[in-house]
Amino acid sequence: MESKGQYTVENGCFPVDIPPAKEWKKVRSVCKLVGSIYNAAEVLFHTRCPTAGIYLHNIWELRVSLRKESTSSDRFLKSMARKMLKKLDEYWKETFLLLAVATVMDPRYKMKYIDFSSMKYEGSGGDSQVATVLKAVQSLFDDYAARTIETENAWSDLPSDPTSSDSEDEVPREVERRNNPSFGFNCLDEYNQFIQSNSQPPKSELELYLEEPLLPWSKDFKLLNWWKAASPKYPILSKMARDLLAIPFSLTSSYEAFSSIIKKPDRDLIFLSPELMNALMCTRSCVLQQGGSFHRPSYSSENQRIEKLGGYVENGYLNGDMAVTCCLRDGYMKFPYRVFSPLILEVEIKQNLLTEDDEFVIVACDGIGDVMGNEDAVGLGLSSTEASR
Repeated sequence: MESKGQYTVENGCFPVDIPPAKEWKKVRSVCKLVGSIYNAAEVLFHTRCPTAGIYLHNIWELRVSLRKESTSSDRFLKSMARKMLKKLDEYWKETFLLLAVATVMDPRYKMKYIDFSSMKYEGSGGDSQVATVLKAVQSLFDDYAARTIETENAWSDLPSDPTSSDSEDEVPREVERRNNPSFGFNCLDEYNQFIQSNSQPPKSELELYLEEPLLPWSKDFKLLNWWKAASPKYPILSKMARDLLAIPFSLTSSYEAFSSIIKKPDRDLIFLSPELMNALMCTRSCVLQQGGSFHRPSYSSENQRIEKLGGYVENGYLNGDMAVTCCLRDGYMKFPYRVFSPLILEVEIKQNLLTEDDEFVIVACDGIGDVMGNEDAVGLGLSSTEASR
């Protein structure tokens, strides 16, 4: 606006209303920092399937940008960047290792991306970071491998069929001798020992996976489908990838990312155990992201909006009368034209692109949430599609 001459006397602005050059400098500084955040948010919220690699890369880029501005000669910019960097570093310390390990499980990245980014962004200090990530991946793989062996041993220790008689297990000594693997080659054991003493130990699944060439970059790469196809080759790694890649890295929408309103948990979730609450939040993220918002007075976000616009919630009803906060009729509850009302008139329209991975679409009013949970709704949809096949 400054460059276009909007703040001039000719355009109806008095000199007292024109921001001084010092204030314009601060505006430019704010725009510079917010621009870095917006660029990262745009990628994360407008990518159809944001993977851990995309998430890690953009958070890393943002951190480097803030770190650079925190040493700026502009005191205002430096002060603001340092405060933002402090907040981001707290998040970084808690999530970096998880993001990095999940990124390694992407055959387009593996450890090569960690090597590249650590050298690019951290310089000489990146070597220890790479070693930490590799150690974490190896430790996690060893844990999965140990649990797999325990499960296999548990199955092998199960008692055999008690109905089988001892007489059926008896094999004539002559037949048993001919069935022996060393029959006709009486130095088999000694030969096997010689081979083992002169051969390298077999490589683990993790070593084989990391040594294979990287897959070429593709924006529409379906990571979980790749691991499903690779599970016969990497049975242990595929279980590890399935658990890691199923973790949602963010449940925040693009609108909520820039909202300063403190969000309170839904009343129905407060008294649940942490494990069940986490499972329900993850399920809600996967299911409800595909539809519109639920306009209920009992939801904390709607409750705050209603109170700001002069309304109130009584026994779960808007102004003690309406069970929903979005409706095309009931005009008597809407304020005069062009005045904000707690009862929303506008219809929410959201467009989603259906792909071959989508099995069904649930068409229902938001009252479905009163009688059926997300898991039940998805279960009903799956059972209906199975029955129609």
